[in-house]
Amino acid sequence: MANIGPGKGYAKKDLNFFAQFTAKARQQARALAIVVLVALVVVGIFVIWTLISLVKNLTVSSKVNELTLELQDPKYANLDIEARNLEQQIIERNQYFYSISEMRKFVDETNTAKTQLADLLGESIPNDTFISKYEITGTDMTIEGYTFNYYEAANIGNMLQDHDVFSNYNIQVTHEPKATESGDEEIMGINTVYSFQISGSLTVDSYISISRVIDTGSGLTAIGGVVTTAYTTGSTYEFPDIVSVEVNGATYQLSSILIDGNLVSEDEFNAIVANNSISGRAAGNMSIELHYAAVVVAEGGEE
Repeated sequence: MANIGPGKGYAKKDLNFFAQFTAKARQQARALAIVVLVALVVVGIFVIWTLISLVKNLTVSSKVNELTLELQDPKYANLDIEARNLEQQIIERNQYFYSISEMRKFVDETNTAKTQLADLLGESIPNDTFISKYEITGTDMTIEGYTFNYYEAANIGNMLQDHDVFSNYNIQVTHEPKATESGDEEIMGINTVYSFQISGSLTVDSYISISRVIDTGSGLTAIGGVVTTAYTTGSTYEFPDIVSVEVNGATYQLSSILIDGNLVSEDEFNAIVANNSISGRAAGNMSIELHYAAVVVAEGGEE
């Protein structure tokens, strides 16, 4: 009789081994399927991205070809010449504007008496005072008259000074023994009368003008016009952002400064460049001329 006991034991172990092997095979199959699926997704994304890029490139190429054909049209043949002509016209118009604004500067700098001055004087004349002469010559004013009060001329001078009419003035008072001797028939029958004269320099504004030009090597090209600004004498002025300018897409750097036709010193120039502004105190008319030069770009892209 055959011995089947041990045979059954080996059969169970074999079944367990095949069961474990089958489970591992299924896990590996699922993992492989996931890897394949991920790979397909990546490949699909790459293919879609490639197709999109191809379509974009074809679209761009088509537009480039259309633009190339458009630019081949005869109407665009002379664009470079027209651009140069327009640039020259701009330069000529800037020069013309510069000349006009420079002439306007002389008009602005011509000091005139304020129209309110006569009204101020008329409102401030005391009842015991008579103005016989009122004259303005340039920036000088003279007032002559008569008064019953010796100190009234000084009061008028102080009043005008309080209203910033005079930058400096002087007063002369003379006693007239008899009104009839004054020669003025409007003052009659009064023995105690004084004649006076108030003369002085009128307070005027200071005009600061600033202009910008480019040194081209063959001459000067104006950038805009001359800008003239009135400042109260003694007040401060400032012109910021002057170190560089951009004209027609080109950048120019401040190279020198002339004040009333005189070149500023190197130390003054360096201080102005460091502050990127020019400033000071208005003490009379002043002309500031800023000169610029083209920015030279060296090899490697550095200025």
